Formats: sequence, C-alpha cells, structure tokens
Amino acid sequence: LEYRLGCENHLIKNAKALAIAGAFFKGKTAARWLKKGTSILWRELERQVQEDGGHYEHSLMYHIAVLHDYLECIFVLKKRRVQIPEHGAQKVRKMLYFARNILPPDGNIPLIGDSGLEIAPVLQEALALGDILFKNGEFKSKRGQSEGGKCSSPHPSILPIVLKNSKSRAFQRKSFPNTSHSAFEHSGFYVMRAEDKYLILDCGKLGPDQNPAHGHCDMLSYELYLGNQRFVVDSGTYEYEAGEWRDFFRSTRAHNTVVVDGEEQSEIWASFRVARRALPIRRRFIEKDNLVFFEGSHDGFLRFHRGCFHTRKVFFIENNFFLIFDEITGKGEHAIESFVHFHPDVDVQIIEDASNPFTSFRASSYVIAEAGSAVLQVVPFGIDALALQKGETEPIQGWYSPEFGIRIPNSTLILHKKGYCPLHIGYLIVPSKRLNANVQFNAGRNQFSAQIEFPEKSYVLSQNEYEIHIEVAP
Repeated sequence: LEYRLGCENHLIKNAKALAIAGAFFKGKTAARWLKKGTSILWRELERQVQEDGGHYEHSLMYHIAVLHDYLECIFVLKKRRVQIPEHGAQKVRKMLYFARNILPPDGNIPLIGDSGLEIAPVLQEALALGDILFKNGEFKSKRGQSEGGKCSSPHPSILPIVLKNSKSRAFQRKSFPNTSHSAFEHSGFYVMRAEDKYLILDCGKLGPDQNPAHGHCDMLSYELYLGNQRFVVDSGTYEYEAGEWRDFFRSTRAHNTVVVDGEEQSEIWASFRVARRALPIRRRFIEKDNLVFFEGSHDGFLRFHRGCFHTRKVFFIENNFFLIFDEITGKGEHAIESFVHFHPDVDVQIIEDASNPFTSFRASSYVIAEAGSAVLQVVPFGIDALALQKGETEPIQGWYSPEFGIRIPNSTLILHKKGYCPLHIGYLIVPSKRLNANVQFNAGRNQFSAQIEFPEKSYVLSQNEYEIHIEVAP
C-alpha cells in the first residue's frame, strides 16, 4: 500500500482494489481485503476531501479521478450488499456537487494544478453514475451523453458499462448545466457564470500541508470561457519529469496572475515539492443585484519584501463584462507583471489607439482576442507598457499544454508597471469589439472606486471593507 508522501490519491486506488476484490471473493483472506480496503476508503475520504467537497490536492483532474474511484466502489459494494456508511455517502455527494458546479460550458475540466484533458476521467460519466446512485437527477449534465449514446472515457472503468445499460436521465437525455455562481471557501474556488460566460478563480492553498505535490503557483489566477470556447487559460501541465518545462508550467508566470520583481509566489523545487508557499489571507465573494464581486489576497511575496501582499478584485458587471484590479502593497520600489494567457485557438492583437492619449488611467493600446465568432476586448489601465509573447524559449513563455507531452504556442499578454508601493494595475474584459472604453479609478486603504465609460453607458463602482455599490447611467 502506498502510504508514502505525495501518494494520497494512489492510496485510494489501492484501497479500491482491495475492497472490490474482497467483495467478489469468498473466504477469510477476501474478508480481510474487504475490511482493510473499506477502512482505508472511508478514513481517507474524511481526511482528503474538504468540507465543501473538493479534494485537497487542489487539482481538478485528481478530484475527478478520486470521485470516479469512490463512485465505482459504492456501486460495486451496493451490488454485493456491503453496507455504505452514511457519512461516506454524504461526502461523495458533496464531491459530486462540487464537480457539477465547477463544470465549465465545454464539459471538460479547467486545467488548475496538475491536470490534463485527456488523462482526466470523463466528468460527465461521474455525474451520470451519481444520478443513478442517488436517484434524484441532481447531478445531470448537459454533456452527459456523448455521440452515439456511448461514454468515451480514456480510463479502464466500469462506468461506461453501467451507463450504457442504465435508464439514468443524466445519460439518456440532455439537460442544462448549472447556471449559478458558486463559492467553495474551503477549496478556494470561485465561479462566476451567466449565459455564455464562465470564469473560475483560484484562491486556495496549493494542496495538503505535508506535501502539495500537484500544486502550482496559481494563487489568484483564473480561466475564462465564452460559450464552449476557452479564451483565457491556465497553461496546463506538460510533464512530471524534473526540468525547465516542469518548472515553467508550475511557475507564477505560467498563470493569469501577478509576478513581483520576477519572483515566485511559492518556492517550487524538484517535480513534486514546494517549500515556502503562498497562503490565502483574505477572501470575499458577494452577489448583489447586477454585480458579482470577488476579493482575495495572498502573502507569497512576503519572504522577499516586508509587508508585500497581492490583492485581486474581480467585478462581474450585469452578467456581461469583467473588471480585474490588482494591488501590491508594501514598501519601496517594485516592478510588477500581470499575465493573461490565451487559448491557442484565439487570435490576439494589440491595437494602437491614437484617439486615447496615454494617461495613468488608460493605456494608449488595447487588445482584441478572437476565436471564430466569439470576441473579447481587453482594456488595460494603470500600466506603463504591455507586450505580447508566443512560443518563446529563452526564457520560456507563451506555451499551452492541454495534455501531458503536448505543448502548443499560445499568445500571452504581459502588463508592466514599475513604481513605489502601493502599486495598482488592472484591465477590463469586454465580450465585444466596442471601442473607446475608459476606466478611471481611485484606490486607498480598504477602499476602491472606478468609473467605467462606454459610448452608450457608464458605471460607477465603489467598494470598501463593508459594502459594495454600483450605479449605472444611460
């Protein structure tokens, strides 16, 4: 049995094998296997799965893998008339609820932590089996049926067989995915979604304290989708072998967050080790009228600079556009970079806008990102300069790895700012080609205000430690 450090999800697979083998065979040896396997399964479920249902290794790929293991065990054990403890069933329901509410529009996992699209088990199969086991249709998914009515998991599993012969509504017909915002405080994931827009934020611990083996430097990073198209992406995971590529894909600059003076949020070393690491120190998630607001901070740069904290605010306004604002507090002069990584299918170009002279509020340039009929405009403010990189190797930048062993050049936008703390930088994300968007902001201790102007409408945001307010003027 794999009790060694960093093998948490491996131990669950070991226990699954013991439990299923013990359930099918007879005799004293099989009985010992069953007792040992189920004992480990229910103990590790309590230890490894957090109160909100998220797996503590902070990788959505491993969350789905562990969920698959427990669903298969429960299905088999029930068939063999082995009693399932109520606390175990309830914890697995929480894992299903977590997975359903994290599910993006394209039906696949966000690439947070060590994750790959093809190596991850099929999430829709887990949701469908959850519907069978718990018999209430709660975990139905729009993507619950693949072409031809057959599940297509890349993993050896009993789930396709079960689902093929099942009358589960989740598998037999299409339904609509969850459309509400979600906050998972224990895991540190926050989802804003409406109509065809989906944004997932990461402000959680890298993983278990004893060894966050699959964690990345992704504190306050996010992924953004328009419909089924991934627009702003996590760079993914290329390989587990130690080296420059493993280091890059785990690094801060491979994620949609801020780097201070070229340093890492957390001290990554070897392939599966982290020494001094960033911790979330404040998180808020508020839904109010036509506004959704997130605020989070981390202390990852304290080991380099006394009093240095990174705080990110994200406003989702009228279920339409986003404002992302970053503050670096501390002492002295610093250089910061804010990264925005686009999916390889997205064509990105910087547009010079001579009609808007450079000011401290609005850059003289903005960015258009297009993929088919979908388009985003990124409007930076409070910056000194912006640059676009793609497929660079010295140093490595602008690479996307959707699967292990595959890396594809992708456009990476870098916003630059240098000055004395506090430093402020940000950008609008608007899902259209409308031009002349302008942002003016004012930031102070525990308070922020911004005026956002479009040709046909303007918005005034105000936020402090206790409340948030928005005014809209035609």
